Amino acid sequence: MLKRFSISSRRLTNLSFRPRTRQPFGPLIPSNLQRSVNTSTLHYQLGYRPLRDFSRPPTMALRRSNATYAGMLPLGLRPSEYTVPLAQPPSNWKTLAPFPSNPNAETYSKQESLSHLPIPPLASTLEKLKTSLQAMAVSEAEYDAAVTKIDEFGRPGGIGEALHKRLEQRREKEEQAGGRGHWLEEWWDELAYMGYRDSVVINVSYYYGFDLPPSAQTPLAQSASDSTIPTSFSLQRGASTIRSALLFRHRLLNGLVPPDAVKQGPLCMDSWRWMFDSCRIPHKPADYALSFTPAEKSKEVGIDGHFIVLRKNKVWKIPNTVKDSSSGESRLLSTTEIESALNHIVYNTTSGPAIGNLTASDRDSWADDYAV
Repeated sequence: MLKRFSISSRRLTNLSFRPRTRQPFGPLIPSNLQRSVNTSTLHYQLGYRPLRDFSRPPTMALRRSNATYAGMLPLGLRPSEYTVPLAQPPSNWKTLAPFPSNPNAETYSKQESLSHLPIPPLASTLEKLKTSLQAMAVSEAEYDAAVTKIDEFGRPGGIGEALHKRLEQRREKEEQAGGRGHWLEEWWDELAYMGYRDSVVINVSYYYGFDLPPSAQTPLAQSASDSTIPTSFSLQRGASTIRSALLFRHRLLNGLVPPDAVKQGPLCMDSWRWMFDSCRIPHKPADYALSFTPAEKSKEVGIDGHFIVLRKNKVWKIPNTVKDSSSGESRLLSTTEIESALNHIVYNTTSGPAIGNLTASDRDSWADDYAV
């Protein structure tokens, strides 16, 4: 387990930025910039600890019944008190994800006004099933046979009505105090999401691609002799992206991000609690998520932590903050300082074994390797 573990990125990001010309490692780099000694370990002030996987937790949570969002203090775990992987996943892992400490936080201000996840009438569901099967049936006879079975399932007093009644009872239970909030949440979390056993790479995890600005040159390798040396454009673009993420994280942790909304009204923001400072732990038979409260050392909430850069299979940890020369207080790194740090990484990293590929295995295999 990482003894200093204040993650400020959703998952490890391979930043293969490309500077056009080599620049010296200057004074803009924070003095506490640390690099991994090898691919499988991170160098932390309190010791060497195994590198872990970061991924996104479930996003299906709707309204949490009888929960008071305004004024909730950040929860989360204190990393030094836990050894990962845990023998048993915490049953309350969702309640451990932190909320903003600001009692007037805007981000979660609409949670109590959200409706619960409804259960459609059985007859409506079965009619939609029939319509869907029309495009799948290879013959009219096959479709007619399926419709007969559906009608038998939904007949008055049949098994369909009995199961639908049990589902309604589950809905009522989960929406009461002490419930999960809605009837689908446990099944979605434990079966559809955390219980998914194939590789999460591509199948679950997402990534971003960015178009070039109209005036920008296409980022190409600096020379044919070393195709891993990027151009300065890629370095600048990466630095500005990281800086923007740090500013957004600061706003989110302070509850200043407005709730998402559509014409019909606000959307649930519960899953945003896992955007930063959390990780998905490989486990059998289902994974689990842990959320961590950042170690706030600064007067300003939401700036402490670090982000991770991968270069040639090596792991670099870069603190989010640096001491301001005039005030002596911590502040977020500027875009120029981040760019200088990335440039240093580009020219001071040697290749290592691709141990990060372990995170791309199916979840059972990764759980076995993770436990070693």
